[in-house]
Amino acid sequence: MPWLAIPFSDTETRKCLNELFHVSDIPHLALFDEAGNVVAHDGVDIIRDYGAEGYPFTLKRIQELKDQKEEEAKRNQSLRLLLVSHSRDFVISSDANKIPISELEGKTVGLYFCATSYRSCALFTRQLKEVYEKLKTRRENFEVVCIPVDDGEESLEEELESVPWLSLPLKDKTCAKLIKYFELSEIPTLVIIGPDGKTLHPNVAEAIEDHGIDAYPFTPEKEQNSFDEFFAGMPWLALPFGDSRKEFLSRKFKVSAIPMLVAIGPSGRTVTKEARDLVDLYGADAYPFTEERIKEIDARNDEIAKGWPEKVTHETHEHGLVLSCCKNYHCDDCNEEGHNWSYFCEECDFDLHPNCALGDKGSID
Repeated sequence: MPWLAIPFSDTETRKCLNELFHVSDIPHLALFDEAGNVVAHDGVDIIRDYGAEGYPFTLKRIQELKDQKEEEAKRNQSLRLLLVSHSRDFVISSDANKIPISELEGKTVGLYFCATSYRSCALFTRQLKEVYEKLKTRRENFEVVCIPVDDGEESLEEELESVPWLSLPLKDKTCAKLIKYFELSEIPTLVIIGPDGKTLHPNVAEAIEDHGIDAYPFTPEKEQNSFDEFFAGMPWLALPFGDSRKEFLSRKFKVSAIPMLVAIGPSGRTVTKEARDLVDLYGADAYPFTEERIKEIDARNDEIAKGWPEKVTHETHEHGLVLSCCKNYHCDDCNEEGHNWSYFCEECDFDLHPNCALGDKGSID
């Protein structure tokens, strides 16, 4: 070896270093910078993945190499590179047969990221199944591969038996790789891979929900028409469809679910990333979405509720109802949406607007 070493006989130092760096497996490589600060505890993985190019092994350098690797992977993307692993070159059919991935090459393939425990996935699966079967009837060269994102082995097996498409095996390491590769931020997600193995669309789930089979063949031109139609009904501005700034903004504001509304103040600084919840809760009164404004509204609402009784009974419900602070709810009497205050039965999850609770049908306890 061309490097220095601690003498094998110096057991005290070796034991101390093992404890200091929490060594549980060997080889183990901790990397330091010139100032003596630890820059990486996973030096073995870094050397294996990047070799000498990883030097000086800082987080910044490793991130640069990861970005380069991802960009190169996307440039050379193919269905085989996406789905094949060292131990597997097949996907599973609903009748548990192994289908070679080579049989999917040259087709348009939808990678369906779903979790059987999510109601939204169950609803979308029914829609996707209908679209899939219609496309098969039309003899379109289209296939779907399920990428399971939960650990429910029994529920996944039941799901696969009830749908006509293919799947990666449960707990296959490729599932986690694809989740990271496609920067999955919501489910259901249906990524469309074109016949050339390149990504045709990062998620057509919403397009299928809105347009069904009319969304096929999931091309950008098809999506552009849908966007134009949708945007025509909005009174505000928008980024052009397919604008690259969308990805930057999604990362910047850590978008994990949609819709999401971020409020930016006159100075260009972020006021809040929770503007959607504020609009749901307070409507136009939430403007300009500052903490001071929300405190004003809450204080006003508290003042309004001061004269209301703490408990009431109502002819539409068998239990007493307690005045409760409640962000959003549906009144079980008039069926309208309510905010801020409700008369509530916790046992039955029953809500009434104060106006409904204190009207002719209600009485004070």
